[in-house]
Amino acid sequence: MRRLPLTVLWIATVLALPYALVAWHGFFAPDENGVMATGSHVGLDFVNFWSAGRLALEGLVTQGYDPESYKALLATWFAPATAFTNLSYPPSLLPWLAPFALLPFSSAYVLWTMLGAAAFLVAALGRWPTRQDAPLVGVLFLAPAVVSNVIFGQIALFMAALFIGALRVLPMRPILAGVMFGFLTLKPQIALLLPLFLIAFGAWRSLAAMTTTTLALVLFSIALFGIQPWQAYFIDTAQLQWSYILAMDDFYAIHMTTPYAALWSLGASTHVALAGQWLISAAIVATTFAVARSDATLPVKSLILTLGTMMVVPYALAHDLAVPLAALIWYWRARRDAPSPIELTLGGLLWLLPFPLTFVLQHQGIPATQMMMLGLYAWLAANALGWNPLSRRDNSAEPAIVWTRARA
Repeated sequence: MRRLPLTVLWIATVLALPYALVAWHGFFAPDENGVMATGSHVGLDFVNFWSAGRLALEGLVTQGYDPESYKALLATWFAPATAFTNLSYPPSLLPWLAPFALLPFSSAYVLWTMLGAAAFLVAALGRWPTRQDAPLVGVLFLAPAVVSNVIFGQIALFMAALFIGALRVLPMRPILAGVMFGFLTLKPQIALLLPLFLIAFGAWRSLAAMTTTTLALVLFSIALFGIQPWQAYFIDTAQLQWSYILAMDDFYAIHMTTPYAALWSLGASTHVALAGQWLISAAIVATTFAVARSDATLPVKSLILTLGTMMVVPYALAHDLAVPLAALIWYWRARRDAPSPIELTLGGLLWLLPFPLTFVLQHQGIPATQMMMLGLYAWLAANALGWNPLSRRDNSAEPAIVWTRARA
């Protein structure tokens, strides 16, 4: 990566670190029982993933999708933690979490964190790092989005690795890419724009592999756990998650990074905010399709796709920004010239914001993260489509990653 964008990333990272330390000591540092000031167990989201694996191992999956039964199990497994969390992921994810539940929670949490960070690093760089990559490796490991994923024990680093890794191999290995895309449906909203993107490319083998893999994951989970968990997931879990979106209280009000959350934080009613979300979503769908059909390079298209993915649904959280930020590294490393000042500013601010500044600013009614995402998305899309009179479009990229439809 050129020195200027790397410097911008380091400045953003250093500016974010004091806020992260304050947030850690104020809210997330655990006591001797592993319980944080919020009442949640340390690694609060990994509590769900480890517990989901244990449900799979002990034949208790149906209880995991019953909020009261699941709450009772967590009270037994993680006492004296008091905060409640629900299992919001589809049953197809649970078999892949079972190996972590074979380990004690603390050991599994450390392993989860190490594997996720390593996968994110390799996806962002496109290879295993060398000694010359040390400055970039450092800024990647200290990135606010990565810090957020580590503290919360989230799955977004793995999703970023699958998403960006699949896009990287898409020109040469379309079937492998499709299989990786299929695994993204383990967090369904992450994969929502991908079929449209693949159709625009004419990447039919990748689309077929994605569809087949998704179906295989669902059938595998049904064979293991039966159909009841899926029924509960589509009825009870979906209804509960939607109630969180509508209520927008506490954690969700400051952590969600979608246009819906931006409009809500600015004072719009729920109905107005949702209407605004669907209008923006329609524009993102149309624009992403047009970009996918353009002659822009694959790194540019990938960054636009991942940014659009984070905004096209009303529910996405700050730690999910690991996906477009990995794509940003790929794009900036692939460029042969320096990004424009506007692009550097938008990218640097987006790098800075995920944790915990998103929480602080959104609590004050300032949807800064959403503004940076929309701004960078619009800037890149305008360049890719030749609509931006202020900047020439960058078509420079490494020859190995330029898209050719014939290979799809």
